Amino acid sequence: MRSTVSALAFGVLLALFPRGALAQPTPHYTSAALMGTGTTTEALVTVETEWRTTPSGRSTTVVARLAARSLSLHEGATVDTAIAAQGDHLCVATIHGGDRGAFARAWLVHRDGGQLILDAVVGIPRELAIADGRPRFPASVLVAATAQGFAVMVQHQERDPSANVVTTLTVLANDGRVAEATHVVAVPWALSALVADGDGYQLAVSYGGSGTGTLRLCLVHLSGAGSPTEHPWWASPAMPPSDVQLLHTSDGATVAAWMDPTGAVVGQRFSAPGRWSAEPPAPVRYGAVDDGAAAWMLTERAGAVTVISAR
Repeated sequence: MRSTVSALAFGVLLALFPRGALAQPTPHYTSAALMGTGTTTEALVTVETEWRTTPSGRSTTVVARLAARSLSLHEGATVDTAIAAQGDHLCVATIHGGDRGAFARAWLVHRDGGQLILDAVVGIPRELAIADGRPRFPASVLVAATAQGFAVMVQHQERDPSANVVTTLTVLANDGRVAEATHVVAVPWALSALVADGDGYQLAVSYGGSGTGTLRLCLVHLSGAGSPTEHPWWASPAMPPSDVQLLHTSDGATVAAWMDPTGAVVGQRFSAPGRWSAEPPAPVRYGAVDDGAAAWMLTERAGAVTVISAR
């Protein structure tokens, strides 16, 4: 059983982990998830987020697609998105960090045959992030499938990138009911990916600059309530910025993977924590992303880590 490290103990470590300024999402990106795993026929679902410029300003559309069927989730304010799926259920989290009308929302969807059905749209409360009167806005969001449904982690940041961030965790049931109310967690680092591991969560965070070969992926275990139980530790060599995926395997390990400069998906399997400033094992190759693919994801097939490409 892991012990929880106090937030005070982590307060002295904040300087080790730079916080990025509020970033603008890329104009068009696609995320992919696998629905039906372990229950029914598997199906790949994609979520497309597209930013547009119109005479009246910028806007975003978010559309979920299952084969030839589509479901429009959002059209309007510019948003960034994160997704996760389990069984026949999908959660799409959206955040808008504008000065007016900032919000964080979760869209709960289920699959019925070949169709996607919207079950609920849930607002993620922001009050705790601004309880001290500081003007913070949603800056990044992660989603992880859990035994209860979906965990939504939102990080709020001021316009000043050197100011403290506030991160909250909310757990929603598949139908949108609140399973665990929104609460603040001691996670001050730049968010990359989140996965439930049966004993809480594994969180991937970024450390280092944004230049080529200067960033490191770090892992840190969180309790079921979202509290860090250890110091973050190096899980990658110095590398260029990349999309990061985490996978919790059937043997209890955590796989962290990213795309290298050649287009291959590489990473490492960890069965035990590493150490801060200790070089991790060299990455291994898990597969390649198909030419023309819009997104990729990890899954496990007969105990082997497999890369799935989505168009």
